[in-house]
Amino acid sequence: MSNYNKIFGMVYLAIFLSFICIFSANGQKEAHQWTPLVVNDNQKVWYDYNQIKHITLPKFEIWLLEVHRSPQKIEGVVSGVMRTKTLYRINLGTMSYGIVAVAYYNINNQELKRFNYEMETYEEKYKYSYPILEKSLVGMLIKEISKKETKQDQ
Repeated sequence: MSNYNKIFGMVYLAIFLSFICIFSANGQKEAHQWTPLVVNDNQKVWYDYNQIKHITLPKFEIWLLEVHRSPQKIEGVVSGVMRTKTLYRINLGTMSYGIVAVAYYNINNQELKRFNYEMETYEEKYKYSYPILEKSLVGMLIKEISKKETKQDQ
């Protein structure tokens, strides 16, 4: 076997092992099916359509992903934040919501920081401490979910 074949074989093996590592690492991440909620010049936000299938009304949780136009400076996060993923807990009975978790990502989609808010021990009024406003992201999400449910019912 020539040196060329040995080198080619080693490079091929290295690439193959790299792909295995990448796919196995990605297999451990959360599986989202991002669907556009707001995409315009000022704002780009998606919601996780996979969670829509499992909604039990009036209370549910859902992830929203926002991609920023330029790196954001967030207190407590070292690098520039290009994506923010937020897990909302929504109560349609009281038209309010709370934030369960927030994760910040850099331009390479590497997680920079994650905050988890242990809300299970909170009183109900603190779990859903923000009102759902019509033109807010959560308000737009509720409208989008309503449209999808109406289409499914027809």
